[in-house]
Amino acid sequence: MNKYLIILSLISLLFIGGINTAFAETDCTGGTISYSGGYTIHTFTSSITLACTEAKTAEVLVVAGGAGGGSNGGGGGGAGGVVIHNSYAVSIGNYTVTVGAGGINMANGSNSVFDTITAIGGGHGSDSSSNGFDGGSGGGGGAAGGAT
Repeated sequence: MNKYLIILSLISLLFIGGINTAFAETDCTGGTISYSGGYTIHTFTSSITLACTEAKTAEVLVVAGGAGGGSNGGGGGGAGGVVIHNSYAVSIGNYTVTVGAGGINMANGSNSVFDTITAIGGGHGSDSSSNGFDGGSGGGGGAAGGAT
């Protein structure tokens, strides 16, 4: 049995398909295709469309962009959120893939999206006198010796 793995990543979105189902190489297109350990791997480094010509059940892992750190001695940025589906129905058709970017200084990370699954971007760190901001995997850090 072939395993089907689609990675949508700039540290962002992972789609694992057809773990218990045989896939033809052309069932889904999009991204850079490679092969390893019985998997067909599609890797995406930017937002794009995934096109599938056969319905399958898949495992899906979505990871959002991490946040930027704070300013003026503030805290570090929070990690991007993570969403896992162990059994996700993938129908024939096109799927918009959004790869969430990491945040720059004092900016939240961007959300990552596969079909109806959304992972929330990380919360950015604080400035030197305030709390960090909410995000997908907890918020950003507060200032050293200040609020957290």
